[in-house]
This record gives sequence, C-alpha cells and structure tokens, in this order.
Amino acid sequence: MTAFHVSSHEVGIFLSILLRISLVLFMVPVFSGAQVSSAMKAGISLALAVFFFPHLRSVVAPLPLDLAPLTLAVLGEILLGMVLSLSMLMILGAFQSAGELISVGMGLGFAQVVDPQGGSQVMLISRWFHLLAVLILFSIDGHHMILKAMVQSFRSVPIGGFVLNELGFSRMIALGGYLFVVALKIAAPVLIVLMLMNVGLGLIARFSPQINVLMTSFPLSILIGLVFMGFSISVWCPALEQFWAHILEYLQTLTR
Repeated sequence: MTAFHVSSHEVGIFLSILLRISLVLFMVPVFSGAQVSSAMKAGISLALAVFFFPHLRSVVAPLPLDLAPLTLAVLGEILLGMVLSLSMLMILGAFQSAGELISVGMGLGFAQVVDPQGGSQVMLISRWFHLLAVLILFSIDGHHMILKAMVQSFRSVPIGGFVLNELGFSRMIALGGYLFVVALKIAAPVLIVLMLMNVGLGLIARFSPQINVLMTSFPLSILIGLVFMGFSISVWCPALEQFWAHILEYLQTLTR
C-alpha cells in the first residue's frame, strides 16, 4: 500500500496562494457580478492556485494558522483585493458615467435595463459602454496583465503585508479624479453635437413659432446621437485601449 506524505509547509504555501487569488478574483469587477456563479469563481481560483504553485512555492511564505496572524493576513489580502478592484471599478465607472451623460443628452434617461452584474437599473447606453469596455479589456489581453500583476505581487508583497501608504493613497485619489476626465472625454463628441442641435432648435423655435420644436427634438436628438455615436466608435476604441493601459500600468506599479 502506497503511503502519501503531505507536508504542512507546502499546504500552507498553497493556502497562501489560494487566499490571494480567490479574494482578488471574487472582487475584480469582471468576475464579481452575479452572472458568474460562485462555484465557477471558486473553481477558477483553485485552478489558478494549482497552476501557479510550482512557480511561486519558493517565494511565498506559508499561511499562518494561528488566529491572530491569520486574521491579520486575511485583512491585508482583503485590502489588496479592494484596492485592485476599486482601481478597475473606477475606469468602468468612467465608461458608465459617459454613457449616462450621453443618454441624458439624447433624451434616453428613462430607458433603463437591469444590470446583471450589479443587479440594479442602469441606462441602456451606459450598459453598452460597460460591455464595450470589458470587450476592449479582453481584446488587449488585459486579463493576462491582471494575472501578471497578481503573480508579481507574490514576489514583492508578502501575504498579509500590503499597506496602502501615503503615495498609494494619493495616487488612488488622483485616479478618482481621472475618472471624471475620462468620462467627459468619451462623452464630449456626442454632447457637443447635441448641444449645437439644441441651439439650432432654439433658433428655429424663435423664428418659426408654429413649429412644434418640443415634439421634433425627441426623435431628432436620438437619431443624431446614435449617428454620431457610430462615427465616434473609431475614436473611442483607441482611447479606451489607452485608458485601460493606464490603469493596468498603475496596477503593476502598485503590486511592485
């Protein structure tokens, strides 16, 4: 009969890798929604931990099993996962904010759908921007860069040793301000055209009062908004790639 020997040291290292990967995976916006089941996320976390274990076993310390050190380690890993997920949520929030600005300008602020990720009502164009941002993230191999940053974090940040210092906190604040800049840059082409259209309709109402500008403006604003959204896609996609590259570079810098 073959006897299997299980080293507690190796098990502790595997648990350390699994803890960080599972917390990050459960918090990252792309996988944190309700459309990805908990069993699938747990299976992906376990598979990644098994895959990375041979490469990281020499640089990762085993997970402490005493209550006090274990609690501190878990809290540190939760903080790291929250910072990583919040950074990605900011850029996704920028895209959704741009969609809401365009929706309100087009008169589609009342057209809302259920967001399966957040379980709330969102504007239709805002949801479209969210899906576009996620597709662009995968098209530029952003998921590979996220995994690379995660592996790099094991080599630079010990388990439970992540601390958000003054520099990191200031960069998070700057990233929050960057959110509004990105949203305005994305929505600016369509918003400028809609503003000029409203100015033109105002002049028409001034010189031709018999025209019902109110009823005319609704379908016209929707049509012009959709047309110029189509024209702007060729500009949006490279811009979104640049914004994602900025966020992913920040994540890699943070994990160093």
